[in-house]
Amino acid sequence: DTQPDQLSIFNERHFIGGCRNTHAMKVIPFSVVYAKWSCVGVFLIATMSHVLCGDIFKWPAVLGLFLIVGGVVLVNTYSGSHT
Repeated sequence: DTQPDQLSIFNERHFIGGCRNTHAMKVIPFSVVYAKWSCVGVFLIATMSHVLCGDIFKWPAVLGLFLIVGGVVLVNTYSGSHT
């Protein structure tokens, strides 16, 4: 079972991260902010499901997670937000 305290901490940090993203979008393009936020969200959920619920990932799922990271790196590299 998932501990209520762990979920509340996760939800609180997720909310704080979302608030930070609203300020980041004033400077960074939306596509970059959204890509980073999505990547972090997917990794956090996958990690929490493994740690808290004991989910086991097969190699295609792990490969998919790394492809997501690769996509975010490409978006960050070629988005034009870096000067």
